[in-house]
This record gives sequence, C-alpha cells and structure tokens, in this order.
Amino acid sequence: MCRNEKKLIVVGFGDSITEAITQMPDASKRWLNVLENKLNTEYPSWEFEVHNSGFGGHSDREKMQYFDSHVLKHQPDLLFLEFGGNNGKFLNPERYVSPEQTYEYLEQIREEIGRKTRIAIITLPRIIEKHHAAYISEKSGKSIEDYFEHYKEYGGSNALIEKYREKCRDFAENYDLPLIDFSEIMSQDQCPERFTLDDGVHLTEDGNELLAELAFGVVKNEMLSCAQ
Repeated sequence: MCRNEKKLIVVGFGDSITEAITQMPDASKRWLNVLENKLNTEYPSWEFEVHNSGFGGHSDREKMQYFDSHVLKHQPDLLFLEFGGNNGKFLNPERYVSPEQTYEYLEQIREEIGRKTRIAIITLPRIIEKHHAAYISEKSGKSIEDYFEHYKEYGGSNALIEKYREKCRDFAENYDLPLIDFSEIMSQDQCPERFTLDDGVHLTEDGNELLAELAFGVVKNEMLSCAQ
C-alpha cells in the first residue's frame, strides 16, 4: 500500500456496520468519518481519501455486485472488509450465503484488488440476541418465539454469526492480514452493551468511536511499515 507521495486512499466495504447510518444521523459520528478526522488531525501533512462503501441489509453475495463500482474504482491503498452479515435464512431464505461462500468472496476480492491494496479484516460485532429478536420481530411481523426457534439449531443467532467470524479470522491468518476482531474486543469490555444499539446489532456512538480507534491503529501501523 506504499505510495511515493503522502497520500492514502482508504475504503470500507461491508454492510450496515460499515455504512453506520442506523440511529446515527450525525455523519461525523460514523466510524469511517471519525477515522478520517483522526488521520487528518494526526498527520496534517498527508492527504487522505476515506470512502464508505457500506450497503446496509445486503448479503455478502449482494454486496459483491458493488465491488467494481464502489471499491475497485477508488484504487484503495487500504481496504477494510466487514463481511458475514445478512446471510441467514430467517427472513430471506433465497438470499442465504454459507460461511464457506463468504470465504470464497474474500478470496475473490483479494485476487481482484491487486498487490497495491492492503486488506484489513473486521469481524462482525457481538449480537445481543434478546434485543435483536425484538427488533427483527417488529420489523418482519414474525414472532420472537419464531426467531429463537429458528436459531435454536445453531445455538443462537450470535453462534451462527460466529461461523462467519471464524472464516474471516481464518482468511486474515492465512494471508497475514491485519485483523480487527471486533466482537472479541467488545466482549472483553466490562459493559459491552454500551457499544450496541437497542436493536442488538448496530453500533452506538461509543461503538463507532471504538471501531474508528481500532481502524486508526491499523492505518498507523501500515503507514509506519511503509516508512521503514
């Protein structure tokens, strides 16, 4: 990702966690914008372009249709990938994407993005199931009982998402990529629910701030490695 000039292009590619508009009308509080502000403050002599290519509610398969137009076209130096969400069968069985297919999409991105771009992986935040069940039930008209019955075979919705997180961790390990294991970092906090909205999945202002700080650490490390 090293350039001769002091310019860095960063893209975040994912779903609503990347998009970060849920209950967050102040765009400056969304994590990619917070990241951009931190970078401009820390490195005033650099030029930063930070692009938000988050597509809320999209499965991994659906997100891939935007890869050329919203990722490749920016020719990023650093690409944050947040994959694994919206792939389940509960609301839209025909949109199902398996954990194995998610890994294949990550492989496809790596192959197509080229050597110029450094990839960093972000795991999905921990789901607070009781809140998420109520949110999905209100949104879909399905009962909370149906929600818990559907995810029972997986050990809960968070346990199902963990299968996708594991694929993301495997991908990062296999290619020695920076990993922000966001769900694990959240769970280590004494009050992890402060990072999650009342829908049980999307990020609060504190959650966006935490993710921005973690992403800033990745960018900073990559910039330092280029300087050596």
